[in-house]
Amino acid sequence: MVKVVIDDAKGLVQSAGGGVEVNNNLALNGATTLQGASTVRGDQGYASVSGGTVVTLRCKRETLTMANGTTTTDSAAGFIPANSLVIACGLTIATPGAGGNHGVNITDWGLDGDADFFNVVNGGATIATDAAAGTAKIGCCDSNVSISDAQKAAAQFFLAADAVRLTHGNVGTQTTACQVNVDLWYYDLSATTGS
Repeated sequence: MVKVVIDDAKGLVQSAGGGVEVNNNLALNGATTLQGASTVRGDQGYASVSGGTVVTLRCKRETLTMANGTTTTDSAAGFIPANSLVIACGLTIATPGAGGNHGVNITDWGLDGDADFFNVVNGGATIATDAAAGTAKIGCCDSNVSISDAQKAAAQFFLAADAVRLTHGNVGTQTTACQVNVDLWYYDLSATTGS
């Protein structure tokens, strides 16, 4: 079988062997899937895929609106998917709050059972609800979750779906409700066909 080599300088070249080889400066963008026995070479080193399941880093966003007179705001119940390995969670002010106690701080973001789960690593959230649109923070998972010593390193694995909770001062009666984009970066590790 002839191997096809894609080379920046030479274009398509045939070579002995099988499969596809890509040389030089390779950039993979979007949803790229490699199947079979393929080798990719470029500035970022080598990657080899021979069958198996492709696991893709995913990102999802939900915009949360702070209700008047509240001190916590939750995402949808299943915002963090079941069987996911969470990498990071970010907050961005989408609409600054106005009126009421609009200057209160978002002090923590995490889970209903662990208020600072995402911001403990980077030293705290602390974003004012009236901060300029685009003000952002990003945090990683709390590796000190009190489960068992053997599982601390895997604390970011969510067997069951969960919600993200923002904890903030009482926003009072707002004339413009504060809206916050919550972004979640994760791997979906659900059971799949193939191996």
